[in-house]
Parts: sequence; structure tokens; C-alpha cells
Amino acid sequence: MCSLAVLLLNPFQTGEPAVDEIADAHLRLGWEITGAPWAKEHIDCGTPSLDLVREYARDRQYPLNVTANSSHAFTVAYVYMEHFAGLAGKAAEFQKINRAFNAMEPGLMSNARFPNDFTCVLDVRTGV
Repeated sequence: MCSLAVLLLNPFQTGEPAVDEIADAHLRLGWEITGAPWAKEHIDCGTPSLDLVREYARDRQYPLNVTANSSHAFTVAYVYMEHFAGLAGKAAEFQKINRAFNAMEPGLMSNARFPNDFTCVLDVRTGV
């Protein structure tokens, strides 16, 4: 049995205008404050949409399971925490915090209403 799990990370267009508008505003603010290249790339190139993944799976007849992960609010705070820890010369301390969060059960920081990312599982065994 073979399955392919694809983790699509932030930011991600959900198709819900109110949610996507807030996420886009946070992305622009993140670029303004941190100058993070990934933020600029997402601003310039746009962000992927769930519809794109759904169309891909549908066209190939792959069963698709989409699960919301993380919390947009937590991720935004985390981006700023990393940025300001770096400015303060506390990158090592930030990495300790990062390892602690990575060890937590994933669902503890999730928000299905305003997720930050999604896990999409495509079952390639049954596709065409």
C-alpha cells in the first residue's frame, strides 16, 4: 500500500474572503517588519489555494483528505517571536522554544476556523 502525504504550509488561501483578507494583511505586515524573503515571495507570487489541490486530486481521481492544522494567530506570533529573538541575539533561546513546541501534540495549537496550514493526503494507489 502506498500513500503520499503532502503538507502544505502557510500562508494558504482558504477561499473564505474574511479569513484570506486577514491572512494577507498579516503577510504584508510580516514583510514590513521582518523583511522575510518567504513573505515577499508570497506577496509577489500569491499563495496557493485549497481549490488548486482539490482540482489536482479530482482530475487524477485521487481520494483527498484535507485537515486543518495550526493556528494562524499562533503562527503570526511565532514569526515575530523568531524575528525579535534574532534581533536580541537570543536565537539559541528561541531554538529551545521551537524544539519544545515541535514536541507538543499537533492538535494543541490548531484552530479549524482560522488555520495556518493544512495536511492534504492524496491516495495515489487509486488514481488514474
